[in-house]
Amino acid sequence: MNVFVDANVIIAVLNKEYPAYECASRFLSLAQDRRFTLFTSSLSLAICWFFVAKKHGKSVAKTKIALLLKHVCITECGEAEALQAIADKKAPDFEDAIQVYSAMRAACSHVVTHNLSDFHFSTLNVLDPRDFLVQHAM
Repeated sequence: MNVFVDANVIIAVLNKEYPAYECASRFLSLAQDRRFTLFTSSLSLAICWFFVAKKHGKSVAKTKIALLLKHVCITECGEAEALQAIADKKAPDFEDAIQVYSAMRAACSHVVTHNLSDFHFSTLNVLDPRDFLVQHAM
């Protein structure tokens, strides 16, 4: 199962943000489970890098992102996704729409995020890390 991971889930793990950290880290550990392939976008990586660098410094951010890249796949996030996102009248947030179209291009069935309401327009299944674990990994 291909699953798209929103930046806020990754940030919760990289910055050890409690209480979100616990379920988010368990969810990201699914990268080791053959049943799942975790995806994120280069846009999400840039967002993650910003917040990790802000808290821990640029060097630590670079190291943490490099480690993450060993465990997740990167979706295509280019012109086609941007055009789809800008044309989507149901999507109020351009960045979230880019993420959804990027996930769709990677054949993801789910978006996992802490901000469920941000993806109300998505045709993909949208779950928080805890609900994803309960429904698909236990």
